[in-house]
Amino acid sequence: MPTLQAKSIEWGAFLSCPKLSTVYLPSSVRKIDNEAFPHRKALKFIAPEGSYAESYAKEFGITYSSHIPETFPSISELKAAFLKEHPISLDLDPSEYLEPTT
Repeated sequence: MPTLQAKSIEWGAFLSCPKLSTVYLPSSVRKIDNEAFPHRKALKFIAPEGSYAESYAKEFGITYSSHIPETFPSISELKAAFLKEHPISLDLDPSEYLEPTT
């Protein structure tokens, strides 16, 4: 489950994530654009009680829970899940993107 460490979530932030199912939103999130989660029909927010995320979830019909799971997926599990949906190579050579220094 991806975890956000943000104060706001802007328009289209999760536009390319139609299969996103659960997001943990910390109490630091104070603003969520109405179109930040366009694929929200099957989405679940996990957030502290009384948080802005809880209010947003209720306003937009998003399933909400204040119960935080004991474990989260590892980075390698998240990468594997992403690559399953988006078969691309993440092995980039940074030198290809740097301008030569003189």
